Amino acid sequence: MDINDTTLFWIAIIIGASYAIITDNPNEYDIQEDDAYLVGADGHNIHLINNPNATDASYSELMNFLKYDKTNEIPYDINTFVCSDYSELLHNNAEKSGIKAGVVSIGFIDNQDGHMFNIFNTIDNGYIFIDEAGGYDSTIKSFSVGNKIVYDENMYVSDDNIISDIDFYW
Repeated sequence: MDINDTTLFWIAIIIGASYAIITDNPNEYDIQEDDAYLVGADGHNIHLINNPNATDASYSELMNFLKYDKTNEIPYDINTFVCSDYSELLHNNAEKSGIKAGVVSIGFIDNQDGHMFNIFNTIDNGYIFIDEAGGYDSTIKSFSVGNKIVYDENMYVSDDNIISDIDFYW
């Protein structure tokens, strides 16, 4: 059975799942959850660009990429650059450099704001979650529905926020 994009779209609608809106290029898409697009601080749709030749990196290759990537040096500003902007840019930079990347979107109980960060599946250390919204490459130790995000370093986000849902985009 061959399932096309339209069929997948309607399956996602019927089951209420999150889904991506595919553009003319199957390697690019805007993220949509329920009836809304995920957006950056300025209101633009978060647009992920996948490199079909990107591969999972080793942990050391990922850390080397992060050392030279400047995404985390952009100042956080509620009006111009927020967690979704960091996630979009880091994803697209990693993919452009040949490293397969994903984005994680989480919602919080009793809070309309969510949070976004990146996921990488390293070939030697498994999944690594990176949050750059704090101004540096912060590694997330754990997160799950019903709990808070636990970071390796202290971060300002999610101090009292309990996670209600988690979505992954590759």
